[in-house]
Amino acid sequence: MRRSSIVLGVAVLTVAGCATQPAATNPAATASPTPSASSASAGPSSPPNVLFGEARPVTPRPGMTGLHPVGWQAARLLSDRVVRVYFYAGAEPCDVLDSVKVDYGTNDLGIGLFDGADPAAGSPTCGNDVMLKSVEITLDEDVQGRPFRDPARPTGTLTDATPDLGTVAATPHPDSTSGPRIIAWDRIQQLPNNVLRVYFSSGTCEVLDHVSLIYALEVIRVTVFLGSPGGEPIPPCVPGMQFLYSDVTLDEPVGIRDLVDGSITD
Repeated sequence: MRRSSIVLGVAVLTVAGCATQPAATNPAATASPTPSASSASAGPSSPPNVLFGEARPVTPRPGMTGLHPVGWQAARLLSDRVVRVYFYAGAEPCDVLDSVKVDYGTNDLGIGLFDGADPAAGSPTCGNDVMLKSVEITLDEDVQGRPFRDPARPTGTLTDATPDLGTVAATPHPDSTSGPRIIAWDRIQQLPNNVLRVYFSSGTCEVLDHVSLIYALEVIRVTVFLGSPGGEPIPPCVPGMQFLYSDVTLDEPVGIRDLVDGSITD
């Protein structure tokens, strides 16, 4: 079963699309200036929080020099053992993915990315632009509902109610979307006053319909429903991905119950 994962301060993606309304009280939730489809004008230490267009697929190339951890922006589960991780990094040969390390925890999976420079390239001149990249990882174990954690990002505490950097509050539109479907959420956070904050990712052309809660003796099943914007004409949106959160008030305290993703069947 998926247990609640308390991981704060993780830099994640957002797009000023049709599915969200930024939280005005959180400056960190404001999107960066729009980058191009393949690059952005921010340095590697300050990646943009906007994901546009197609990511460049890369594979690890062990043997790089000056290894350093790279924070990633999104992890999408492709199958029980295959995960696609999106991250921003500089251009090769100055910034090459060297390796991926996975920590198989009981409650989560830590996925660490490590970049370095290609020693065979000598002393090339590289700019400060970053580009969107992706790497597919084949795991040694089934995910089994465990959320993903980035070891390169700091963690917080249970009662910290500050949204993750880069996320945007998603406003539910119950019964006003077309074709609502269940999606997997990325992780969940318990806040004071019986509030759950659910983090999830979606396409920019999708809208949060609602988050449902089903209470059982040993678990609380949390299910996220997305749909397409209803009505005519359909609002325009930029193709890409976005990282969102939604706060849901519980009718019952969690207690010792597990928080289970409704998209996962037991």
